[in-house]
Amino acid sequence: MGQRHQIFLNVVNPKNKFKDELTKTQKQGLGLKKTAILPFHNQWLYGRTALVSAANVLIHSAQFTKTQKTNDSWDGEFGTPFCFKGIGFDKCSRNFEKYINSIEFIMNFCQKETVSRNAGFLGSWYLGNEDNEYAKRFDIGDNNDGITIIDTVNNKYCFMNIYHQDEKSSEHHDVGILPQFKPCSAREYVEAYYGTTLKTLNPYYLSDLPEGKTKKDVLKEHKEANEEAIALLEGFEVMTVAEVIKLFPAMKDEMLRLNGKKVAVK
Repeated sequence: MGQRHQIFLNVVNPKNKFKDELTKTQKQGLGLKKTAILPFHNQWLYGRTALVSAANVLIHSAQFTKTQKTNDSWDGEFGTPFCFKGIGFDKCSRNFEKYINSIEFIMNFCQKETVSRNAGFLGSWYLGNEDNEYAKRFDIGDNNDGITIIDTVNNKYCFMNIYHQDEKSSEHHDVGILPQFKPCSAREYVEAYYGTTLKTLNPYYLSDLPEGKTKKDVLKEHKEANEEAIALLEGFEVMTVAEVIKLFPAMKDEMLRLNGKKVAVK
């Protein structure tokens, strides 16, 4: 089945641009607010690879100001799906499927080989055509590898374990080590998979050593690969609990119960 992972993008709501062609499910999923959550699924987005996908989106969206993204009176005309003017592309090519396809291309395209992936495509696809509930709750998908939340309007992100924490398991080397429903940084997410000591590194990587390499050599390679992947998201802020709740109000009770009742949610 692979390492199943969901990605949720907060974007300027494209509903007004495509209202005539959207299905009932799509309209309900996009909601009525100025921004909307677009849910995506990936069947194999393991460890460091999830950082590539998040970086692709954030590096692209960060090229534009918040005014360019949100203001319908802005004079600029962009082909990007993350700016209000660019959402519709042009009158001849405007359609919702093309809009989603452009986001999938940005999210999935690996221009060059990284420590996590060969060059190519990651393979995330849009879930909003199937069930509008995916845009309301981030804990209902077919998932065993955590989630990514990306706010393209404010250029912030977080990774999250949506299941029970399993920190006591000595066999655990994945997102389950992280606290449930806690927004986590790129470093926290990556180091849950690839430990930084011989004790915490997954023994799989130490069981069949390449000729001439020691365990310490392998550990050093993983630590260096971690840093290279984490650097992709350097400069982007991690979302707070309150910011996640604002995007997913249906998750408020669970988020506050697991992160503390004193979180200020405006």
